[in-house]
Amino acid sequence: MSVKNDQIGCATSRVEAFRQSLDNAVVGGKHQKEADFAEAYPFIEQHLSRKVPLKVVMETFGKAYGYVVHAPRFRNLLQAQRMCHGESGDVVACVSCGQQLPTSVLAPQNVVDGQEHENEQ
Repeated sequence: MSVKNDQIGCATSRVEAFRQSLDNAVVGGKHQKEADFAEAYPFIEQHLSRKVPLKVVMETFGKAYGYVVHAPRFRNLLQAQRMCHGESGDVVACVSCGQQLPTSVLAPQNVVDGQEHENEQ
């Protein structure tokens, strides 16, 4: 019975080592900014829901992660994260209190081809 437990323990440790290796793998190149934005996304939404100006959030993100981020690119990253969370049904909660952020923050209205449009009636 100890041989079987050793085999299970060995398999578990290999899986754990594999998981840790992937966790520690560095995302590089053009995908690094997207990975960093995804990491910071809950904080970004939290502060946008508190009515912190987009420009302030964008500049703070750039300083914290060492990027020069222009408004169109920041909006594209934000829209992509909102769509990703909306499609998967993920709920973004406030990082400090855990309360669900309003859906109006998560799902902007009137978005066509990644661009916001006015209501045409």
